[in-house]
Amino acid sequence: CTICLIPMPVIMDLLKEMHESGKTIILITHNMEHVIEYAKKVVVLDSGVITYEGCPKKLFESNINTGMIEIPMIYKFIEYCKSHDVDLDYSNISDIDSLAKEIAKWRKKNG
Repeated sequence: CTICLIPMPVIMDLLKEMHESGKTIILITHNMEHVIEYAKKVVVLDSGVITYEGCPKKLFESNINTGMIEIPMIYKFIEYCKSHDVDLDYSNISDIDSLAKEIAKWRKKNG
């Protein structure tokens, strides 16, 4: 019996490379951080029934307070900023890098 241990970041990098080379990847996961980082389209199943199909960003924005799915930390932080009147361009935020850019713009504008 041969066992091969591959760390999750390596696997995700390999899948990302395959996708960038034109392959379609279907990832089945409960990890919403992976969804936000890697998925362009999501399908949510509940007892075998499709309850959502579309863009991850819209999924997380529409379910932020429902408790139906685990919301990634970035969307929890965005919700916190909104509730504290931090005026970011939320339409440009889809990952940590874009969030950092929007915060930098906001800080520059607001001192």
